[in-house]
Amino acid sequence: MAIDGVLMQRLEDWETRLLAEIDAARFRDFAYGQHDCALFAAGCVDAMCGTALAETLRTAYRDEASAEAYFAAQGGWGPAVDALVGAENRIPWQFAQPGDIALVPIGLGDDCGMAIVSGHRTLAATARG
Repeated sequence: MAIDGVLMQRLEDWETRLLAEIDAARFRDFAYGQHDCALFAAGCVDAMCGTALAETLRTAYRDEASAEAYFAAQGGWGPAVDALVGAENRIPWQFAQPGDIALVPIGLGDDCGMAIVSGHRTLAATARG
């Protein structure tokens, strides 16, 4: 992953950090701008790489309406993730590894959400848990 073209390296103990972040997130209540799918995924990357992606998102929106406006202004979910971690790091889903960000369909239509790859599944923060 990269920020402003600079490759982000995972820390030596990234797996332990990722598991700790996932475990802690299980007990957080869903709230746009505080703990939602994008902030969960960004927080996992922050834990693995020592970055501050979640802070970038926390200043971008604070509720559902401003989150929708933010992602629409970015051109949608794909361009928003590209802007956050670098478009040059996009990979086909078949090559995703644990800790990678994934865009997953939610609901009907073209709606997506951000998730973290964890083995053969993805994990995301949702209003349902």
